[in-house]
Amino acid sequence: MNMLILLLVPLAVIVAYFLGSFLWRAATDVSSYYYNVLFAGGATLLLAGALVATQLMATDETVFSNRLAIDAMQTFVSLFLLIVLYKKGIWGNVKTQLKEDRRYITLAAVMFLVGMGTGVVVQEEVRGIVEQSVEDLGQLADASEGKPWWQMGIILFGNNTRTAITVGLAIALVPLLGGIYALFAMVLNGAIVGVIGAIVNKPLSYLVVGIAPHGIFEIPAIIIAAAIGLKVNACIVRGITETVRKTGDGPEPLYARLREAFKSWGLMYLVIILLLVAAVIESTITPYLLDKII
Repeated sequence: MNMLILLLVPLAVIVAYFLGSFLWRAATDVSSYYYNVLFAGGATLLLAGALVATQLMATDETVFSNRLAIDAMQTFVSLFLLIVLYKKGIWGNVKTQLKEDRRYITLAAVMFLVGMGTGVVVQEEVRGIVEQSVEDLGQLADASEGKPWWQMGIILFGNNTRTAITVGLAIALVPLLGGIYALFAMVLNGAIVGVIGAIVNKPLSYLVVGIAPHGIFEIPAIIIAAAIGLKVNACIVRGITETVRKTGDGPEPLYARLREAFKSWGLMYLVIILLLVAAVIESTITPYLLDKII
């Protein structure tokens, strides 16, 4: 069954892309840029579901290979999105967009810090939930022992970009739920970092050599991704509200808000680059430092 899923998923992604592209061109004259970004979000959700399905059926011998296969597909989707954003000429607008979205970035960062603080002092039953996530990461690390560094790099990059695209592009399109999900993701990720700092034998040393080298790239990337999700979701909710209340003629407020929201998609270009750098460091430099120092 695992093998069947791993064969059908990439086939489904490819067929869906070309079929969707054909229907998009036939139904609208809107730029295919929007279709490609939306496709990346949809494909990411599909791969997330496939990952859950394969991991539920995996054995100790297949858990790593299954994860590698799914995350390799996610890597292709993420790099596809990076190319789409690059061709759009996004990079020149990143600095301006960061300034425009600074309120959302600040909110996401605050929620991450709240989660991090909670992870240190949280009640035991809540900590148990977070520690399960930490334990899952530990099992993956054990399964990857002796494997080439680039395989772990693919898994790390695939996992992190799946989180970023889900929060910033996919779930963000669901009114209210997308914003709540982005806030929850920030608290959860912060709590995981906080719990790790609380349960390891040398917390300060571990944070410095085990998290900081790649974390200085990964954490800002996830925060920016959450900010994208918050901005997009807020614009959608406002647009729906304004459209319902609108009277008279003129452009639909929802469309205007969507145009405002989708400008923030360009920040995903920066997010993917940061996560790529983080994955390389976490799969090479971080293990070396942990082995030598901790």
